Amino acid sequence: MKMISVIVPVYKVEKYLVRCLESILQQTYQDFEIILIDDGSPDNSGLICDKYVQKDKRIKVLHQKNSGLSDARNRGLEIASGEYIAFIDSDDWIDPYYFEILMSNLIKYDLDISICNFYKTTASEKISIDYAAAKIYRYSNKEALEQYFSEFYVPIVVAWGKIYKKHLFKNICFPKAKIHEDEFTTHRLILESDKIGFCDLPLYNYFQREDSIIGKGFNIKGKEDYLLALESRIKDYKNAGFLGLALKTMNLYCNSIENIFIYHYDDLNDNFIKTTLKKYRKMLLNLFFSKDTKNSTRIRLLIFLVNKRLYRLVIKKYKHEN
Repeated sequence: MKMISVIVPVYKVEKYLVRCLESILQQTYQDFEIILIDDGSPDNSGLICDKYVQKDKRIKVLHQKNSGLSDARNRGLEIASGEYIAFIDSDDWIDPYYFEILMSNLIKYDLDISICNFYKTTASEKISIDYAAAKIYRYSNKEALEQYFSEFYVPIVVAWGKIYKKHLFKNICFPKAKIHEDEFTTHRLILESDKIGFCDLPLYNYFQREDSIIGKGFNIKGKEDYLLALESRIKDYKNAGFLGLALKTMNLYCNSIENIFIYHYDDLNDNFIKTTLKKYRKMLLNLFFSKDTKNSTRIRLLIFLVNKRLYRLVIKKYKHEN
């Protein structure tokens, strides 16, 4: 067997941490180490970590001041000793065959990243999985990145639900102080890969907490960070020569800004409006002169490029009528 370093960031999860850790310890594939990063948790999570360190010699814990999810994952990567890496959020849990199936696919198909589907839940119910019905999709890095625009977007983009070859992280880390940190990172890991595999079985249980950032309403920093992540992807796709992917992401970038202005205009501050419209105009110019841009899209772009005030009036009118 080849060892997996399982990195588990821990923060305010005393209600859920035991469930997560027990699901890892009960894996049919047993060659792993668990690296717990206690990110300055103010509840009893740190004590639970210490208890499990005494329970199993494969478990390590690092206690640190609160620095955020990205820093916790990066610290885990620094001390990981396995050939493979897995991230599991401490309020989630995994199917007993999670490691076995992902590692089996990774070895069988010589994958750099082995991915599975997930089940989103607000409870602790067990789901029935027909393991024999599994479908495996194999991708090149470009084909995997195309899935960002498919029904498999979420399981492809998130850090969890995967086993990675450790060497992929040699020059890649998670960005500090960013919401949607996976949006900045996963595409870079895929670009470093040759072969990626996706298993459609929901082997990862994603627990949607009421107090999670994703579960909350409009968050202007979240929108800013998401747009920055898209800018990063566009740049990286261009550098890789994937111009079609860059164009698709440019369209997504502009559509995302339009949706923010249509549905959340009253929540925006003047600085966000000014800065974002400037970036939007620049992106529109790139799209406008692309030979692959549709004529219907060019008309929309032309309205904005010729008269920003008219464009904003159209957006406001659309908002109030819907």
